[in-house]
Amino acid sequence: MANKRMLVIILLIIFGFSILVSVPIIILSTGFSPYINVEGIPEPFEYFTSNTSGVHKLSLNLDVGDIEIQYTTTPVDFLAKIELHIEMVGQNLVGQSVNDYFIIEWDDSNTMPTFIMELEKDTDWFNTSKWIKQEVSILVTVNANILFNINSTTKEKGDFGIYIPGGTNVNNIVVNTKKGDIVYELIWCTLQGNITGLVDSGDITLRANNVKYTHNNMWDLTNNNGITTLDIIQSRAMGANLTGIGNINRGDVLVKYRDNSPNIGASFKFYNYSGGTWYREENYWKGFDGPIPLGYSGSMFTSYDFPSTYNYKLSFFLEHENPRSYTINLTSE
Repeated sequence: MANKRMLVIILLIIFGFSILVSVPIIILSTGFSPYINVEGIPEPFEYFTSNTSGVHKLSLNLDVGDIEIQYTTTPVDFLAKIELHIEMVGQNLVGQSVNDYFIIEWDDSNTMPTFIMELEKDTDWFNTSKWIKQEVSILVTVNANILFNINSTTKEKGDFGIYIPGGTNVNNIVVNTKKGDIVYELIWCTLQGNITGLVDSGDITLRANNVKYTHNNMWDLTNNNGITTLDIIQSRAMGANLTGIGNINRGDVLVKYRDNSPNIGASFKFYNYSGGTWYREENYWKGFDGPIPLGYSGSMFTSYDFPSTYNYKLSFFLEHENPRSYTINLTSE
């Protein structure tokens, strides 16, 4: 009797497990396609020109998708290359191609090559009940020997990241995204232009490690809802001054700054819409005078060697009422 009871229990377990396995398979087979790389992904787009001198322009205009820009020091014959990676799982995908969901255009016939990727009408892209997975990424590889102005716009949703290695020159970088994060990473490179970033909802991170500047360059960052982070390390000669403005509507600001040269000075101004306490208790500054009041709603920190041969001059503005705050960690030697 006990053996029969045990056999029944085992059969019930096996039956229950088979139900658990078969139901998702049935659902996927009737309503969703299996995990696939959507058909019709274009081959990489490449930009060539016999004139490699001067400043070249690259424009990226998307509705959705993550953009990553990398510079290559490996010898290549192109000036820039754009690769698409698209993976989707959802309803009625079998037999569908990329062209059923996107309008993709590449124009390299003029002095400003332009990549456009827009959603087709009635794709129901933002109807979450119809999708299990939507991943769209664009990898842009730039020849490190070419000087580029880069202009990137994402109208709906997508992250942006640009990674500039040592020994590379870069000109203007303009990024505008509605929803997503922006990351600028500049490592031992030379900035010959300005950096502009605008995000409606997301975080902005700018890392500058021993960047050299060629004239009075400008950083202009606007964040309507998110965290803005600056991480600056400077031990080599700057070559020119750097001025920065950060406008934050709703969100926090994190600033890390380190220099170890008497020829490098720094000034930071922090404005707070509502006045009162503007920073958290973990703030730290070494080699700086401050906080120096700037009227009712602001405070300033200046390094002991400010003004110096070359200087960072950064100002931040918190536009909205609480809750938001500054967190700072400043060191100048």
